[in-house]
Amino acid sequence: MAIFALCGVSVIIAARVRSFSEGSLYTDALGAGLVLLAPVYYRAEMLPVFMRRLGYILPTTYIASAVNKILAGDFAVDTEISILIFMAAALLAGGFRLMSWREE
Repeated sequence: MAIFALCGVSVIIAARVRSFSEGSLYTDALGAGLVLLAPVYYRAEMLPVFMRRLGYILPTTYIASAVNKILAGDFAVDTEISILIFMAAALLAGGFRLMSWREE
């Protein structure tokens, strides 16, 4: 589900960019944001409150939470998987809706 959620983000970017270089800039900036706002390298409590709240809308937050739980021996990741399923469906549907399917 993590891959599908991140693919949804990629489809949205692909639907909006006009060139390869523009797409590269967007993905680099978004990739940095996904890692900086999600608690991948540090705990979420270390972030300011507004950044912590912004991190809750990113799939990487739930991916990191699920991985941390599994590594700690807690296999109850139903909440994270459910949120990632919802995010994947919403992001992929939104991305495909934005996609231009015909040449203009």
